[in-house]
Amino acid sequence: MAFIVLGIVLIWAVWMPLCFYCKNRQKRGLSLLFKAAGTLVAVCFAAWGVLAGGGSLYARWIWIGLMICTLADILLDIHFLVGGALFLFGQLVYIAAFLTHTVVWPVSAALFPVITALLILFLRKYRSPLPIHLFYNLHMYAFALSAILSISIPLPLADPSLNFILGALGAVLFVASDMLLLSNSVEKRGFPANFFCLGCYYMGQLSLALSAVL
Repeated sequence: MAFIVLGIVLIWAVWMPLCFYCKNRQKRGLSLLFKAAGTLVAVCFAAWGVLAGGGSLYARWIWIGLMICTLADILLDIHFLVGGALFLFGQLVYIAAFLTHTVVWPVSAALFPVITALLILFLRKYRSPLPIHLFYNLHMYAFALSAILSISIPLPLADPSLNFILGALGAVLFVASDMLLLSNSVEKRGFPANFFCLGCYYMGQLSLALSAVL
């Protein structure tokens, strides 16, 4: 428990402030380094889950997904489409992780079209300011986000264990951070909104990592 608290403190009190400080000072390399450091906290916990007792297949997929997202963290600010494609790949890996559990298929099947419709409606709010190719690429990403939510959210219904609750929470926070990122970028919101958005992202990744450990 102490290590988890330490990880959260490092993210909110060290890596995130340093990331924004370096970004404001035009120190791009250091900013990307500190940005990736936040996700590496989650990677370390997931690695612990893999190494402890051999680790489950779920833990291995989560660990791989987190490593992909760490690389995507860096590339997103260098080449947006490449970083976005890596995040999409990371989402597919997370879906593979959740599919190693017993999926509540009827509930997931009912949720998927509803969540997809809501995400597409959200995207359409920002159709005008977005380049047309990016707007349609985001639709593809939205389908992946919808899939991971549809599969992960019902899992605590089948088994209300801490593992499933953290996994579902991680997926929800991950999707929320993506929605906030789009909204903040288009509406050019300031530091508090961007800081909160990045915090949601890190807490989502950390929750996914802890679902592979606890």
